[in-house]
Amino acid sequence: MSVFECNLSGVNDDFAPLLWKMISCGGIVIYLQGPVGVGKTSLLRAVLQVAGYMDVVQSPSYGLLNVYDIHPPIVHCDLYRFDRFNAPELLMLECYQDQGIYMIEWASQAEPHCLPDPNLIIDISFLKKSCDKRSYAFLVQEGHYQQKLHQLSQQIQ
Repeated sequence: MSVFECNLSGVNDDFAPLLWKMISCGGIVIYLQGPVGVGKTSLLRAVLQVAGYMDVVQSPSYGLLNVYDIHPPIVHCDLYRFDRFNAPELLMLECYQDQGIYMIEWASQAEPHCLPDPNLIIDISFLKKSCDKRSYAFLVQEGHYQQKLHQLSQQIQ
């Protein structure tokens, strides 16, 4: 596991460019974990900015997902409102899973085996006694991108 700590302003300048380098190949599933308000959508917003996306980025809490038309496309899913999400067809996996980047918030709200397995889990937490500092813990899963993600995650330390 790799851990990166930074101020919220450091997400845009330091962390997001490294994350984009890790995931810009596409065909990857990322679970974003952490408490409400920790900055999961803010992290996505910073990554999209690095990728050149300049439109508004909002949490898809009420719409389930947003698709950002960049290359590769980013599909942002938020399962927070669900007690036990069990409708994978709503995530448009057949359209984007092979070439896109899935960033899924609150994957723990899904039924077992309902979501694709993640290539990467990013667990975001508040650092003690600080409102503006975060810890980003990377857990690289086994699979096709394991070696690349592991090598690049070492740069974050």
